[in-house]
Amino acid sequence: MAIQGKSTHPKFLLHDGPRVADISPAIYHRYFEFAEDLERRAKGRPNFQYIITTTEPPPERFKVEPYLRLKLDASRPEDRFLKCNL
Repeated sequence: MAIQGKSTHPKFLLHDGPRVADISPAIYHRYFEFAEDLERRAKGRPNFQYIITTTEPPPERFKVEPYLRLKLDASRPEDRFLKCNL
């Protein structure tokens, strides 16, 4: 609905932690390709955000900006989302 401009809710989808070990790599890569296709259909001006958290590397072309915006690492407090232990 957000893509069609018919929503008052925040225009983002948070997809938390798909794991390639749990699904086929081809299906995993389709998540990224689907989001890229939606952006292309919006002619480079999408009115939504697709946030995907993952423990597996994304396809190569999605490892850089504008696709990769934030890289977190739970093993070090300074690389965590809130920069500390909770």
